[in-house]
Amino acid sequence: MKYIIETYFAVSDTWENTYMETEYGRPKPIIFDNKSDAEHELNLMLEQSGYDYEHGYIDHPMHANDYRIKGV
Repeated sequence: MKYIIETYFAVSDTWENTYMETEYGRPKPIIFDNKSDAEHELNLMLEQSGYDYEHGYIDHPMHANDYRIKGV
């Protein structure tokens, strides 16, 4: 099974895959080969968000409960 990281949008009450890369000018979802790779990548992103918040680069830190890892 492959995995993606999704973000929750409260306005539309939906989970959407926003963890993307650009390939040939088009957005393409990043797909992880296993759940542990997806978890590791999400943890790195959340750690970086905490650092960015502490140093004033962003107004609000990201929260783990705003993301989920879903099997595809």
